[in-house]
Amino acid sequence: MIAKRVLVLVLTGSCLAAAHVAAPSSVAAPQAQAGEKCSQARARNSSLVCIRTPTGLRWQQPYKYQAEACNPSDPRLAGIILPEASRPEARVAAACVALEWLANKDLQYPDLQVLSEWKLPEVALADAAARARGALRLYWKYRGIQKIQPTYMVFTSPAEFCALATKYFNPGMLSAWNVRGFSTGPDDRPWIPDCNDTKPFSGAYCTSGPYSAVWPGGAIDRKSGGAFGHMCREDLQSSSGLNFHKFWQGVQSSIALTIRGDTRFSHALLTADYLFADYAGILTEAELAGSSADLCSQASRYYTCKHGQMAGTLRSYISSQNWWREGAIDNSSSREYLWARQAAMEWFTAHFGLDAAYLLPLALVGVVNKRQYFATLAAYTDRTPAEIFAGVDAYVKPMFGLEASQ
Repeated sequence: MIAKRVLVLVLTGSCLAAAHVAAPSSVAAPQAQAGEKCSQARARNSSLVCIRTPTGLRWQQPYKYQAEACNPSDPRLAGIILPEASRPEARVAAACVALEWLANKDLQYPDLQVLSEWKLPEVALADAAARARGALRLYWKYRGIQKIQPTYMVFTSPAEFCALATKYFNPGMLSAWNVRGFSTGPDDRPWIPDCNDTKPFSGAYCTSGPYSAVWPGGAIDRKSGGAFGHMCREDLQSSSGLNFHKFWQGVQSSIALTIRGDTRFSHALLTADYLFADYAGILTEAELAGSSADLCSQASRYYTCKHGQMAGTLRSYISSQNWWREGAIDNSSSREYLWARQAAMEWFTAHFGLDAAYLLPLALVGVVNKRQYFATLAAYTDRTPAEIFAGVDAYVKPMFGLEASQ
């Protein structure tokens, strides 16, 4: 138990270093300007607070609540289909994502590292590069580790997977995968690689095979992050199969910061799956096809615009102030509350903007108790934790068909 000293993770360049922060001293801190580095997470200096940003700990003003963080009527959004006006937060959050993605069209990004034992056709390499670039346009600036190499590892047989994992991952990773397997594959059965099986994937594995994120913390070079996935060789003649959702997990999600760090509070309130995975994918696919981007597309796999899908699935609602508690929800990863956390991300983005919504989960890496959790929330915005929870609940609860009093 930590008393009078708070365990935090100080982000420095590409590394995370554990540090104990003593209680504030009576010595006046030097004057700080927004953007200057600081060393004690959640420390205060006048109106500035020390919070984590993409370049490490920085002094800055808390993020301010706004009625609309982005303008869904911005003319740059012509040709992009947003959620309907009756869902104002959904519409504003989608606008924030689309405007960020559009603004980054001409920026330069690192080349994608593609790892494969089987020689990939040029069309597959070009497709992977285009999809990765489209994804990075949205979330490269929000990555938690600065020195990261965007990576896509593709394999066409179990033996190829084992060879790649042996070459590029820490030894314990393959051992763990050989025990745990992956919760993907035909009929969603766990897939455990048979390293002696050199037969290329075929049949059901061409449409539903194993894939996952590649985390820098598990890579031998400590910087390769992105996704890996199966492919059937015939499909590689036209596509790379790069999975936007897993690619986001390996580049920007809190898990990408550290494979061993405590991330239990990183998803206590917000989950960015659809805002990063679905929206980046839909925008990129539309651009590659030369068509309009429909952010309410039925092709969305996780959440996008499906606000009515949870109505009637809960008899009662657990307030967002208690989502962090172990055992507060019968299954902490239940479909209902994963969905609720995605809706909370939508509300948070609509009112505080992309920077706040996408960096808060990173700031919560290393937080281990309620006191630290509430202190981080209090430092991050100009709203109290109670006000944030009330705003989230008022937005999320009706989507389950429940009244505010229930």
